Amino acid sequence: MNKKKYSTQYQFIKLLKKTDSTTTYLANKNFMSFKNLIRQIDLTKISDEEKKEIENEINISLLFNSRFILKVEETYEHGHQFNIVTEYFDGITLKDFLSKEHKKDRKFLKEEVIWKIFIQLSLAIFRIHSKNIIHRSIKPANIYLDSKFNLKLTHFKNAYSLKSENDLCKEEIGTKNYMSPEMWLKQGYNTKSDIWALGVVLYEMCTFNKPFTDETEEGLFQKVTSGKYSPIGNKYSKELTGLIDEMLKIKPEERISIKDIIHKYVFISRSKETNLFDYVDKAINPQKKRVLSSRPEKRFDKKFKRPETAYKERKIKKSVNVHRSNVFNNKANDEKKEKDDKKEDEKKTDEVEELTREYFDVKKSVADLIGTEKSKDLFEELNDKNIDEVVIKNSNEDISSEKSQKLKNYLNDYVQIMTKVCEIKNKK
Repeated sequence: MNKKKYSTQYQFIKLLKKTDSTTTYLANKNFMSFKNLIRQIDLTKISDEEKKEIENEINISLLFNSRFILKVEETYEHGHQFNIVTEYFDGITLKDFLSKEHKKDRKFLKEEVIWKIFIQLSLAIFRIHSKNIIHRSIKPANIYLDSKFNLKLTHFKNAYSLKSENDLCKEEIGTKNYMSPEMWLKQGYNTKSDIWALGVVLYEMCTFNKPFTDETEEGLFQKVTSGKYSPIGNKYSKELTGLIDEMLKIKPEERISIKDIIHKYVFISRSKETNLFDYVDKAINPQKKRVLSSRPEKRFDKKFKRPETAYKERKIKKSVNVHRSNVFNNKANDEKKEKDDKKEDEKKTDEVEELTREYFDVKKSVADLIGTEKSKDLFEELNDKNIDEVVIKNSNEDISSEKSQKLKNYLNDYVQIMTKVCEIKNKK
């Protein structure tokens, strides 16, 4: 694996899954970024073969930037840990979804749901096959759905890159129930083996069962190579039934390709029903010029006039935007005022605390100078008499002129302190 610089920018939010060699976290770069999944793999606990599978998965996943394929954003090593950062997709596997639906005693899924899932999966496989890559692990456990049936295809560990369209792969790999007849017969296979697996997945969505099952491997081999399976019945359209038949042809050369699936007229009509027409249209007509603006082409014609309703709508939108702007500005001003008031209150509190300390220091100094008993009445006398009168009254033969001056200074400090306190109170 190519060693990359350690990245410290991700913050782990939650531990999602932990195995002996792999730990999966929910993370993000900062509070404003999208969430990511980080899969930490302990390289000391996996074999060399598993390391090659991970490297293959990363190299192939990085080739795609599709809405329907789980995106690998970056990888990095830290010590003996290899980290794979992917986009976060909040969903469950198609396998778990079908299991839950089946447990609800539902006999079948709605056809519009099946079409939405199938079209997205087909578009993902179309992108993969356009680069002469075989996924080799298309099954419900590797397909994720969210609550709105948006789809992400994952798991590229077993993916294989063909040298050309006529190239064949002979390695026996994959889940038995989804392996094509040519894979079972070890005849060499290409992208058409993915079409077989796609047909099995579509059949499973229609019936909650796999088309080919048996308790023994030999029995499963006989059923797959014979190509015989129970029909899905008449609860779905002829187009859906026919599509399954075309994908589960025994001979790969007779089997429909992913390009032909997407170009079928029924596929276009179904994509309109599921709001996926733009994606299908782009796959079918990649060279087609697309209008980015929804405005009419006459928008630059001087003779063209907007209807009166359009001006009213623009006026309403403008007034709404102005209102939103005013609300935002008022809110910002209120927050600023609240912050300034808070600072001012904190400043006043600090001043009061400082004046309080000075107040007690003055009282203590006066008590030390003339005695505690005399000092108790002295400050009350300041309300009726001035400082000089109070000093003369509290001076005696025991107090020298120097101490009298000190007493006078203390009383002056006291008056200044009380004056400041009154000013602060008046400001409040």
